[in-house]
Order: sequence, then C-alpha cells, then structure tokens
Amino acid sequence: MNQCKAAAFKRGASFQFTFSFPESVTPEQFVGWTLRAELRRYHHDKEKGLISVIPAVWDNTETEARVTVTQHDTEAWPLGMAEFDILLTSPTGQKVLTSTLLFDIQRGITR
Repeated sequence: MNQCKAAAFKRGASFQFTFSFPESVTPEQFVGWTLRAELRRYHHDKEKGLISVIPAVWDNTETEARVTVTQHDTEAWPLGMAEFDILLTSPTGQKVLTSTLLFDIQRGITR
C-alpha cells in the first residue's frame, strides 16, 4: 500500500475529493459498480476508528473515470491523522480498493 504525505484539512469546512483513474481506465469498465468510502482514524481499522461514511458518487466525463466524495458537515470530526480509501464493488461481487489517502484534521479558527 503506497501512501502519500498527509494533506491538511480544517475541521468544519466542507470535505470534497475527486479521485481520477488512469487514462487506461474508461468509464465503461465500471458500469454497475457501487462505491463506499470511509474516513477512519489513522491505523484504526475497527468500528471505534470510524469517523464518517462519506458519500461517494461517479463523476465521469466522456473520457475519464472519476469518483467524487463529499461531506459538508465535518464539525464532529476528531482532530489528528485520518485516512480513507474508496471501495468499488462490481455487480458480481468483485472488490477493488483505491490508494489510501492521509489527512491531518486540524482545528478551524473562523466560525
């Protein structure tokens, strides 16, 4: 599992991230697949580590396969390191996970 450097995110702001697949992947390859994204405390796989199930939707263009996750209410998210990925499930039950992304949830100042 390759992980990149953690991006800073301010608690209380709307969270949105778009994952773009490589050019070799076309939108047609994922017709009928479902999506699930979970934000968890860093290295806490058990239920206690779950911060939020983040709504994920297909956001394809004509030539690019993309998934966008959006969560507007982040006020209750705990401060500190968090991670998420996206689980894609085919109509036949095949499962694929995206790369794991790291976020440092920081305190927002302006209310």
